[in-house]
Amino acid sequence: MAPTEVLKNARNDDFFTLAGLVLVRQRPGTASGVVFVTIEDEHGIANLVVWPRVFEAHRRIVMGSRLLGVRGRVQREGLVIHLVAEQLWDWSVELDSIADIDEFHLTRGRGDEVRTDPGDRRVPTHLPVPEANATRHRARKGPPAKPAYDRSRIHLDRPKIKIASRDFH
Repeated sequence: MAPTEVLKNARNDDFFTLAGLVLVRQRPGTASGVVFVTIEDEHGIANLVVWPRVFEAHRRIVMGSRLLGVRGRVQREGLVIHLVAEQLWDWSVELDSIADIDEFHLTRGRGDEVRTDPGDRRVPTHLPVPEANATRHRARKGPPAKPAYDRSRIHLDRPKIKIASRDFH
């Protein structure tokens, strides 16, 4: 399985197997039944071309998958790079298994820190705000902000939510 970034240096007719989250499915009326799918992995995006013959053989997978595996050949024209799908897999069940992981070990990155002093020293955001910058962090007058969700209504024993894919005509 290759990351999507391999397409940047790929040549015409190179053969790759990729996987990614489905971002977009398009079937323009002017495209003679060709379906265009955009997938994304942690390295970037890949544009897939699914010809009508392949679409009919993999219709349920193309229409319903959230995590899509694809094997195909590279088609380049200038800066435009497509992967012409020959075989497709629905790996959406792998997304559902993420909920079964007992705990996540999140690491902090540079984006999790803020600059708070003139010495350009980085201080983690979970520390108190220095007094010099406290005025811009004071609450504004007005009604208190509503929480994004009510934590008391969260039930961890509820069944997993599955998001259905949108269909096009």
